[in-house]
Amino acid sequence: MKLFKNLFMLMVMVVMAVLVSCDNKDQEIVPQEDQSGANITSRLRFVNSSDYDTTGMSEWQEVTTPPEAIQTYVSENYSGDMIEETWLTGTGEYIVLLSDDTVLVFNASEQFVIAFNLDGYVSNFEDDFEEVEVADLPQPIQDYLTTNHADDTVDIAGLNAEDGEYVVVLESGIVLIFDTDGNFIEQYTEDDYDDFDDLEEVELNNLPQAILDYIAANYANDTINEAFIDSEEQEYIIVLESDLVVIFDLQGNFIEEFDLDFEEYCDEVDVADLRQAITDYVNTNFQGETIEEAWFDDEANEYYIELSNDKILVFDVDGNFLREYVDDEDEDGDDEDDDGDDEDDDEDDGGE
Repeated sequence: MKLFKNLFMLMVMVVMAVLVSCDNKDQEIVPQEDQSGANITSRLRFVNSSDYDTTGMSEWQEVTTPPEAIQTYVSENYSGDMIEETWLTGTGEYIVLLSDDTVLVFNASEQFVIAFNLDGYVSNFEDDFEEVEVADLPQPIQDYLTTNHADDTVDIAGLNAEDGEYVVVLESGIVLIFDTDGNFIEQYTEDDYDDFDDLEEVELNNLPQAILDYIAANYANDTINEAFIDSEEQEYIIVLESDLVVIFDLQGNFIEEFDLDFEEYCDEVDVADLRQAITDYVNTNFQGETIEEAWFDDEANEYYIELSNDKILVFDVDGNFLREYVDDEDEDGDDEDDDGDDEDDDEDDGGE
C-alpha cells in the first residue's frame, strides 16, 4: 500500500539523517579537496521538500572558496561555526553546510534565503540507532555487498534497534535494508525519495484543533500514533494505534478513513512457526481462544495474530506484545459461515 510504504520510507529517511549527522559531529574540518562530495551531500538528500528541494543534487558543483558576501554573512551570524562545504546548484543558488549541521541557502545574488538544521529531522529517533563499522556488519551483509555492489562504497551503516534492522547507505545513494541476521530485505535509491518528498511528519500539538476534536469525539478509545501532512494532496494523514488511517483537509475537515489492511501486504505465517513468546502470551492472556491466522509485516517487522474472538494482536519481531484491536469485518455484515446468505443466517438466529 502506498501510504504504508510512505510511512516506512519516512522512518528510513529519518534513520539515514541520524546516522550521517552523528557521523560528522566532533570531527575536525577537512579541506574540501580531500572530502567526498557524495558523502557530504548524502545528508542533504533527506531534508523535507518544504525546507529545500534537493532535486538535481547530483549535478551540484562544489565551490572551494565561497563568495565573500557569503563568508561575511556566516562570520556575522554564525561566528562559532565554520563553513564545511559549499555547492552551487543548477539554478545558481549557493548551499552552505556549517560545522554544526546548519544548512544555509543563498540566491544567485549571494543574498541569504533560508536556514535549517539537519538535527531537526532526527530528534525523535536518535536513541534508536547506532552506527556500525563496515567490518563489524554481519558477514552475510558484507558478502551481499561484495556480490551485488562491488563497484560501490559504503557511505554509512547502522543498526536500527527499534525495528531490528541494519541500514546501509552506499555512496551512489542506494539504501539497503537487512534484518539482524544479515538477510537482505529491501533496497531504495535516490529516485525512490521523490515519491515521499510531499509527506512530512507533524507534531501532534501542531495539528489543527478541529482534527484533535474529531479524533477525541469519534475515536475516544484510540490514540494517534503518527501524523503527517501531504503537501501535494493538501491533506493531513493521521495514523491511529489501531492501524486506522484518517484523512483531513488542511482546515481539519474529515475526508475519509480506512484500515491499513495487513492481510494485503503481509506474508502469512504458519501458526506452528510463531515465536514461543507469542504463543505464550496468547495462552496466558486469552485462555480458551485459538490463533486463527498469523501474518508477518516485513517492512514494519511486526507479527499480526488473529484470534478466534476476532481480536488482532500485534507483536514485534522478537515476540513482544505491542497492541491489540478488534477485527470488525464480521461485525460490518460479513457472514461468519462464508456462505454469502444473510437471510439464511437470520433464520438460523431466530429471524432477528
